[in-house]
Amino acid sequence: MTQTTKHPVDDEADVPDSVSRVDTVSDIENQRQLNDLRREYLDGRLDTVNQWLVVIGLILAFFAVAIPVVTGIAAYVAYTQFQRIESEAEEHLKEAKEYASEAAKYLEDIQEQKKIAEEVVSGLTSGDINKLIQSGESEVSPEVEEFLQTIQRNPGASVIDKAIVDAFRLQKEEKTDEAIKKWSSIANTAEGIDNDIAAAAFFALGTIKTSLGRREEAISDANEAIRLKPNYVEAYFLRGLSNENSGRREEAISDLNEAIRLKPNDARAYFIRGLSKNNSGRREEAISDLNEAIRLKPNDAQAYYLRGTVKGNLSKMEEAKADYQTALKLAEQQGDENLKTTLEGILQGFKDKE
Repeated sequence: MTQTTKHPVDDEADVPDSVSRVDTVSDIENQRQLNDLRREYLDGRLDTVNQWLVVIGLILAFFAVAIPVVTGIAAYVAYTQFQRIESEAEEHLKEAKEYASEAAKYLEDIQEQKKIAEEVVSGLTSGDINKLIQSGESEVSPEVEEFLQTIQRNPGASVIDKAIVDAFRLQKEEKTDEAIKKWSSIANTAEGIDNDIAAAAFFALGTIKTSLGRREEAISDANEAIRLKPNYVEAYFLRGLSNENSGRREEAISDLNEAIRLKPNDARAYFIRGLSKNNSGRREEAISDLNEAIRLKPNDAQAYYLRGTVKGNLSKMEEAKADYQTALKLAEQQGDENLKTTLEGILQGFKDKE
């Protein structure tokens, strides 16, 4: 068998084919590895994307569930709070209505007590108070006594009401210093709460002090009464009387003018104004005022007595005598012994001159 001997040159000629095959295989392997790497990378990215999608889905699902739940909880809390606030508001409203009802009851009681007190103090004339403070007088009018007893019997009477009763009782017992303290306390307590009562208390103080001859203090008290109650006719009358007693005739006439303006049918104001005009030399005007006083109060013995005096000053002696005689007759009827004695002496003087 004949063996074929390869020439070295032939082997070299075969090398390129082998290398080419190797390169091809390498390229395929590399491509395969590259594909594997790409697939692994893509698979990894896909897994990551899937994970994120799952997370996002869970988050969305959470919010889809949480938002209604939170909203529901918030709504429940808000509703609960609203119910609590509404319940508290209803409770406060109920309490307010109860307080309003009690306040209305208290107001009604206060108004009733105020009415009684005003009737005792403001609604009555100074004559009733004068009866309490004048020396030797222990009786008051039935109206005053009735009101005082009404307040005493009333268990719901206010502190001021009871103080007014005490003040009247002290005056009746002629305990003037204690009465002044009591009326002062009433005035200070009532001022700003019930100025009508405070004004009446100052008026009572002025009346007491007038009887004691403390005229300047009486004028000061009357000023306070008028400040608190500008249309207080009794206070103008009191101040006019105090000014007359102090010799301030023009001030007295001015006060009495105001008293007459406020109360045109008050015979006392005409009487005192007539006195002031006589003392200031305006005697014809004085007679005119005394005529009006007698017209309003025909049985006033003092008015006839004063008019007789004024006429005597005008040298109208017969007219003066006639007034004195009428005054004496009324004084006898009314049991005024002091005036009766004075008039008897004057008329005796007329007889002596005949």
